[in-house]
Amino acid sequence: RYGNEKYNRYNALTKIDFQVTDWLSLQEMISFNSVANNDPHNYGDQWYYQSIAKHFYSPHTFPDLPYYIEPGDRDQYAHLIGMHLDNRNPMPFLKNGGRDQNTLNDIWLSQGITITPLKGLKIKGDFSYRFNWNQYEHVQSKVDVLRGSNGFELVDNIIYQGQSANDWIQVGSSKNTYYVLNTFAEYTIDQLPNHAIKIVGGFNQEVGKNHSITTRAT
Repeated sequence: RYGNEKYNRYNALTKIDFQVTDWLSLQEMISFNSVANNDPHNYGDQWYYQSIAKHFYSPHTFPDLPYYIEPGDRDQYAHLIGMHLDNRNPMPFLKNGGRDQNTLNDIWLSQGITITPLKGLKIKGDFSYRFNWNQYEHVQSKVDVLRGSNGFELVDNIIYQGQSANDWIQVGSSKNTYYVLNTFAEYTIDQLPNHAIKIVGGFNQEVGKNHSITTRAT
């Protein structure tokens, strides 16, 4: 990608175990992740890769020459100097094609409990809550480039929009909540001669909710 790419990531994880009594322990977990990106607008990664490989040794910008077709015509083409040749060249779109900004935050909270009231009996349970939210702003800007496939073509309509289209901005957000409850018990009988018996039973419940909204203007 073009050099003006920004990426920030923050991670935090905390796990704590408490042995409250001989028969009771608690387990806690807190996790937080945040990722923020500010990139050139994405016209398609595969297109970028192919274009960069194709244009690595190709001319990119309209040259500054004493004249172009015949002496004395420099002023006629001076406004084109420095503009990018299209020919599927990614550089003008990476520099001037808009920005994509995304911020994703994710938090996990979990509380567990383990009880061993009797010898051979273990009861475990945990409740977890997850909340993540995403905000983004994507901007596509119309980019003027110069028409040409094997060099510059000095025609009347040499300036056009190449791979870009009309300007637009798209803003959106989403939030997701997730709850999960697990509880199970196991009872082990290991005092029988040459045998052991384990009885296990449990319960699980999960609930998820999603909400998103997107707006776009051209």
